[in-house]
Amino acid sequence: MKIKSGNILTKIPFIAVDETDLLTRLTGLSTFTAYRARNGEVPVEMLTPTVNEADSGNMPGIYWLLVDEDTTLEAGVDEHTMVLNVTHPGMYPVSLAVEITKNLRAEVENVQGRLPDALDNGFLKASTKRIALTTLGASGAGGQKYGG
Repeated sequence: MKIKSGNILTKIPFIAVDETDLLTRLTGLSTFTAYRARNGEVPVEMLTPTVNEADSGNMPGIYWLLVDEDTTLEAGVDEHTMVLNVTHPGMYPVSLAVEITKNLRAEVENVQGRLPDALDNGFLKASTKRIALTTLGASGAGGQKYGG
């Protein structure tokens, strides 16, 4: 799953199962411990992990962890991977991974905004002079080159 840099509203789903049989889904859990490690750094305990149970009747064992800590990338960094480890007494530990990324839409819009300036400054004219078109002769071999 991807998280936009600075976003503190993303919830990551996980399944809580019994630590002995690794099959029985657990419901009604409320006191979780969670650690986060970003980009291979030392794990740090999340201060106040927010975990909500989806629906113990219709979706037993499904929980959502709010990823609201350490989600902002430093200047010059395009992406980082964050690994999360969630534990609870009696539950098999759950490890999750998320990718924290820059706002790529803003980057594309920034490049698109500069494109007309590049064209006006002769970029297109210089580039088209380098294009050579080849036409095939009647036999399909050889040809003539146009452009310069």
